[in-house]
Amino acid sequence: MKKKFVTIGCLILSMLLGGCGLLFQVAGDSQRNEIRSMEVLSAAENDEWIYHVNYPHYYYGFNRQDMGSAAIYDFSQAIPVDKVPTEDFEFLRDYVLGLSEAEKQEGDTLAYAVLLHYYDENGETEMVYVEGYDAFPEGFDTFVERVNKVCGANYLTGSGSLQEVTPEFLHEVWGVTDDDVPGGTLADLIEQEEIDMKKLTEDFHMESALYSFYARQKEAIIAPYRATELCEADSTEEEYEVFVAEFEQRLSELDYELKESDVQAQDQDYMVRYNDFYIAKTTELSKMSIEEPRYEGDEYHIVLDAHMEGMTMSADFIYSRDGKFILIDCNDVDIQEAFVRCGE
Repeated sequence: MKKKFVTIGCLILSMLLGGCGLLFQVAGDSQRNEIRSMEVLSAAENDEWIYHVNYPHYYYGFNRQDMGSAAIYDFSQAIPVDKVPTEDFEFLRDYVLGLSEAEKQEGDTLAYAVLLHYYDENGETEMVYVEGYDAFPEGFDTFVERVNKVCGANYLTGSGSLQEVTPEFLHEVWGVTDDDVPGGTLADLIEQEEIDMKKLTEDFHMESALYSFYARQKEAIIAPYRATELCEADSTEEEYEVFVAEFEQRLSELDYELKESDVQAQDQDYMVRYNDFYIAKTTELSKMSIEEPRYEGDEYHIVLDAHMEGMTMSADFIYSRDGKFILIDCNDVDIQEAFVRCGE
């Protein structure tokens, strides 16, 4: 009787252990053959102006405001990544892996882009990115239908004419015209900033793009005075005062008032704070903490005290025309231009 009991006990223990093993296997498989994230752009014309999704988080749209920007909207009905049916995961994975990327040629129009992160059968993270131009690949419409399914609604369109970034489209979305482009046209802006549907539907701000275009028009004037090397030139206090007076006059012509900060706001050594930037003599450079260029084509930077324990910040600077003074931590190209024109 005792022997029989032991045999049954062993059998039960074996079944329990086997069951535990099964449970462990299922738990282990929960991170295998599963989407981690999937970003898809389809430039097919879309009545809702939705061209870009980032599953499982959000989709991109336009806020429809004058001089607006790309906006992010959370999904409300997306299938959780661990609930995506196996057949949908395998279809999406296999389709993306089967896409071949063509090299972009001048004049090509972006049609689609896909970035897929997923867990393979061993639980290892895999990533694949592919984009294509001018036309959609075979089966793309079906692929988009499956993408929309896991996202929870019909966000993307998978076939039809391509929506290109044109002056007319920018005007339709945000009301901008050629008159809003300083020194150019919307067509110039699109070309110079290389705006395609991917860039337009990511972290895009219309005003920032216009300012970037404007800033590039000034670059030829400012570039010769950027800190590609360290230079020092002697100057007197009188020369400094004359320079600042001319700088102030040039800024006043731009309806910008130059103000020297009060003593309490002078927060850095070897330089004087004006408004939200600094001016210093180049003879003080050797006393400052300098950060050397980090890569070819980079510039020297000045390390400023961030006034938080152990924290500093890196600041750009440019030289005056005579090399005697520097403008530090100023990103306004109109102010930079006024500074380097002093002494003409």
